[in-house]
Amino acid sequence: MALPPRIGFHASHEQFPPSELLALARAAEQAGFDCAMSSDHFRPWDCFDDAMVETFFKTLKFELVWRAAFEMRADATAAIGRTIDGFYNPIRRHSALDFTSPAQFEKMAVT
Repeated sequence: MALPPRIGFHASHEQFPPSELLALARAAEQAGFDCAMSSDHFRPWDCFDDAMVETFFKTLKFELVWRAAFEMRADATAAIGRTIDGFYNPIRRHSALDFTSPAQFEKMAVT
């Protein structure tokens, strides 16, 4: 299955040391992802790529994580997966997508 032309890959320098980020970037590029950091050389992070990802995490935390108490990490992981797959992508409207859901936007782009 071919990947859509612009799937983004985001890994924070706060989460991984530089050597691991370089390996992640190489693997992501080989898989067809568009990286904010090239594996050939380090370049400054694109603030707009980071802004999109940071906005997603802020929204996810506000709409789910901060409103729930999870007993186990697995419970949180399952709830986040259900939220993304069951609400965020198919139903939640996004201003950046002309107030359509990502699923609707993708259908319009394909047809």
